Amino acid sequence: MGNQSSIGNNVRIFGANPLKWFEYRDDEPLDNQNSHQNSEKLTSKDLNEVTKLTLKLKKKTIQSSSFNPQTFPMLVSLVTESLKTTNKAPLDLVCVIDNSGSMGGHKIELVKNSFNYLLDFLGDSDRLSIIIFDHQTSRLVPLIRTTEDNKKYILQQLKDVQGQGGTDINLGMVNAFKVLQQRRYKNSVTSIFLLSDGLDKGAQQKVRKSLESSSLPHDITINTFGFGRDHDPQLMSDIAGLRDGNFYFVEKLDTVDEAFVDCLGGLLSSVAQNVSLKISPEKSDVLSDVKILKAYGEASMWAKEGDSYVTKMSNIITGRQKDFVVELEIPVSKKELQDQEKSVKVARAQVMMTALDGEKNYKDY
Repeated sequence: MGNQSSIGNNVRIFGANPLKWFEYRDDEPLDNQNSHQNSEKLTSKDLNEVTKLTLKLKKKTIQSSSFNPQTFPMLVSLVTESLKTTNKAPLDLVCVIDNSGSMGGHKIELVKNSFNYLLDFLGDSDRLSIIIFDHQTSRLVPLIRTTEDNKKYILQQLKDVQGQGGTDINLGMVNAFKVLQQRRYKNSVTSIFLLSDGLDKGAQQKVRKSLESSSLPHDITINTFGFGRDHDPQLMSDIAGLRDGNFYFVEKLDTVDEAFVDCLGGLLSSVAQNVSLKISPEKSDVLSDVKILKAYGEASMWAKEGDSYVTKMSNIITGRQKDFVVELEIPVSKKELQDQEKSVKVARAQVMMTALDGEKNYKDY
């Protein structure tokens, strides 16, 4: 950006409904040339070739010696092939930094120093915004491209951040939601990084409610980084789980690069977003009353739709596999099984996703 003195909107925000009135809408335009190159990376048609899904029963044979229904765990695996490409999906990233009193001293210095590593992974096509919070919140850096000049500006803005005041994680996260809600432009991948010690009891419930009321698209992930040995890993993990993200523990500076490599490597290697996996029982003349008894994982991970179970993922990335387990109940008729010697399909699945070019893709298994 040519005039860096115009960057920023460092207004302190606090009180009831603190961000209801606040307007940004000043995000920097995208790097159109690089964004165009990345948009050609993978199309909806390509997704059919690089993704596959398998459904496997732990036991392949149904015992015909019993008339009672039998239960079988089934493994459902969504696999994305590794792609050999130098192109990366451009990223919009909002970092929410806890500068409360509990983050004072070593923790806040560790956070500030960690940005030297973070910025190494971001290029001209990516954009970054920084939110800070204690018992109040402010936007330290608007959503700007991470060019070399802007990286210097970002590091300069972080220099004077100190740990002070109380802690309101939800307030900082709501400010981040506002930044993303009010974007005029949008890169193909979006994420929020929360950097905190998580010492704010009950914050995950508040953030959950704020996220639900924000109506942010489901392709936005939340990743959390817990700083210091006395951080609250459960709270940080819970917040990451709200949007298909990961939690990382950062105790020393030499562990920061590993955390950022893993997290940003995944985000920048996304091949699809807004992924929905639906698993349904397959009913036939032989087995007419197959049921899915349960889907394993946290309750919030699955939604029940009739006799089917549905889970959603913010994105899928190249070279990774996601596994899910459901439990099937299969009623057995001895006569029917004796009459049928061929294999019988007991479940089916449908994957719905959006390619980085914006086209929707549907695939049945």
